[in-house]
Amino acid sequence: MAKLLSIISLSCLLFAGCKQVSDSENISIDVNQKGKMADIFCSYEYIPLETSSKEDNIIAGIDKIIMQDDRIYILDKERASVLIFSHDGKYINKINKRGRGPQEYLEIKDFDVRNSIIYTLSRSNKTIYAYDIKGNFIQSYDLKDWYNNFHIVDDKTMFLYSERSNDQKYNFIVFDYISGEIKKNSTHSKRIAVTVFRSLRSTSRKMEQS
Repeated sequence: MAKLLSIISLSCLLFAGCKQVSDSENISIDVNQKGKMADIFCSYEYIPLETSSKEDNIIAGIDKIIMQDDRIYILDKERASVLIFSHDGKYINKINKRGRGPQEYLEIKDFDVRNSIIYTLSRSNKTIYAYDIKGNFIQSYDLKDWYNNFHIVDDKTMFLYSERSNDQKYNFIVFDYISGEIKKNSTHSKRIAVTVFRSLRSTSRKMEQS
């Protein structure tokens, strides 16, 4: 539990520091540096998460955190789940649809949230699955290839990232998930995608080291 709380508070702090920054400016923090929180941030808060074996919401590992719409979303790859908590740590629900059915995935490689819809990427299935906050299946998106990460840009566009490990050997792809069209990325889109996925990979590595 202590490890969990410290990671969540750090995620909160990235948005609550003293310094005012623009949307395009990156903030780097050495998680190994010694010192007091007060030396780095104006304020911080620990958020205890409501977990119990009775609710079957014990977290095996934290692979990604998204804070959106006054909710905390946590990816647990080991349990192939996305757990959902309120902003004050109260347990809401979890997405746990591992299986071989048409509305299920074999694993979760990455996830994202937009408009309270949870999107889960299964590399094995070459598919992104969308669920509502109650865990109801909404829709699936056939990617026709393997991808490791993705980021939802707006109501029709996603960035897909493969680390050149898929059949087409494309690294960054612009995906219109409404029409299903996969586009070769423009220079502008590629620059944005590189920034997004560098940030995601850096955050993931820091969590693994914590």
